[in-house]
Amino acid sequence: MKYIFYILLISLLFSKCITEVPPDPERETYYLDQEMYDYVIFPKGSWWVYEEGNGGIRDSVAIMSKNTELIEHSRFVDYDYEVCNTKIFSSYYGNRRGQSSALFKGTGVCDYFEIYSDHPSSPTTYKYISIKLLNDTISFTTNRKLAKRDIIDSLKVHGNNYYDVIIFDQLDGDLQVINSFYYAKGVGLIIEEDVENNQTWNLIKHHINN
Repeated sequence: MKYIFYILLISLLFSKCITEVPPDPERETYYLDQEMYDYVIFPKGSWWVYEEGNGGIRDSVAIMSKNTELIEHSRFVDYDYEVCNTKIFSSYYGNRRGQSSALFKGTGVCDYFEIYSDHPSSPTTYKYISIKLLNDTISFTTNRKLAKRDIIDSLKVHGNNYYDVIIFDQLDGDLQVINSFYYAKGVGLIIEEDVENNQTWNLIKHHINN
């Protein structure tokens, strides 16, 4: 019985040595900054209702779940970074997923937000980059760029005033605008202009859960 105890103890210590990776003092860690929480990361239970300007179609969007984690010892990058994953339900688009990541992109730290559907082959749409990026445009693929166009004090949408609004344009390989996204501080997306499909989605009402 004593031998079995020692064997189990040695096995436990051995497995612990294998699974635990010692911290690397030279490895940088990047965390999501407050701006991301002000504009694109919101609590579970928050919801938004949008109306399309041409046909009057409505889309109700709700955050079903949210979790934040630290990605450590990735084999793709030489630093650790924070990620916030959200499950989103859209009455128009169906189940979708959003991810906010703190990554280093050569010219500076770039927190960004992307959204995609549950279908594995669906394209990813990058919709937001943190202002702390040293330049205002970031390239994700050869034919997709996201550029910060402007920051305005206030904007009225569907009779409601929104403040500290940041505007982004998604550009194609010829730097032509494909989509534009308007975000208000503490509210999230208030306008999405889909140039390709000739649609403009305006925020009608919303609720940010506490």
